[in-house]
Amino acid sequence: MPSLGLGTWVATGEFVGIEQLKASETKEKGVEPEKTIEIIKKAIDCGYRHIDTALMYGNEKEIGEAIQQKIKDKTVTSIRNNCTEVPDIILNNGCKMPSIGLGTWGATGDFVGIENLGMGEQKEKGIEPKEMVEIIKKAIDCGYRHFDTALMYGNEKEIGEAIQQKIKDKTVTSLQNLKLDYIDLYLIHSPLATQSSDDTLYPKTKDGKLAYSDVDYVCTWRAMEDLVEKGLCKSIGISNFNKKQVERLLEFAKIVPQNHQIEDHPYLSQKPLTGYCTVLDIAKKHDKSPAQILIRYQLEQGHAAVPNAGASEQFMRENINVFDFYLRPEDMAALHYLNAETRYFKFTGATGHPHHPFET
Repeated sequence: MPSLGLGTWVATGEFVGIEQLKASETKEKGVEPEKTIEIIKKAIDCGYRHIDTALMYGNEKEIGEAIQQKIKDKTVTSIRNNCTEVPDIILNNGCKMPSIGLGTWGATGDFVGIENLGMGEQKEKGIEPKEMVEIIKKAIDCGYRHFDTALMYGNEKEIGEAIQQKIKDKTVTSLQNLKLDYIDLYLIHSPLATQSSDDTLYPKTKDGKLAYSDVDYVCTWRAMEDLVEKGLCKSIGISNFNKKQVERLLEFAKIVPQNHQIEDHPYLSQKPLTGYCTVLDIAKKHDKSPAQILIRYQLEQGHAAVPNAGASEQFMRENINVFDFYLRPEDMAALHYLNAETRYFKFTGATGHPHHPFET
């Protein structure tokens, strides 16, 4: 519920029955019904989406009429849209991204080239391009402002057409608001490169296998950074990278990826990977290294820490320089959440010992 609303009690002057006037007070002249309609319409134009009314106020009919008029003139696009406020995620460059978006992968049925179906599985019939336009328009009416697509999905044209139609019918009010002169967030879909082809997105070798390319994803990332510098996209990120690939990319990146799109669900929580990204975010916030964050995490629990810096004097200095900052409660909570009961020191060379501490 919006935290600020428009109060309409007394608007029609019918308040003596529920609130007695004192001798020194005078009854305020109420607002006529037709004026109530205009007041509510102006309130909606100002951004009000919380209107307080009651049967005893005597203005429900007029408020309903005003809302209906604003729905008809597209100021209010749908009842569902007004009830769905999607919170934003703040990316590490300060840009905002709606936390819920519409996935469109597989919608046109062109996904066999990147994901082979297992035995017993059937390829779902894809959605026709003309159907995709209507689906996206309905999604916009429902409040969606985050759409996931890619060249290989084969539906970029239809999604763009749907957005243009919603701009024309005033559901979406301006190009400037949608920032359609550039892409808000652009991702490397995977670290896997294929050979370039003008005929297909999935070039094959003579034996029918996907034709790989040796193009390094680090080089692709540098090209992505150039897009940001040219103003063609605002934020850039990655998708389907493993932890080692993320670490290697960060060694060369001028711009830290703004997000990492991965498969994540109760059957695949990927805590080592998401945990690594969590630690990176906390480190960036405090202008410290991930190692310093993890050492500080131990200290704030009252533990002594003995990190191994190897032969690196730089790491030795870094590891001891952890007493000029504190982790915030939300940082500690995020780090606590990463627990996966993963033990690295297991005494594997003493398997079977009668007093082994970690064997059950």
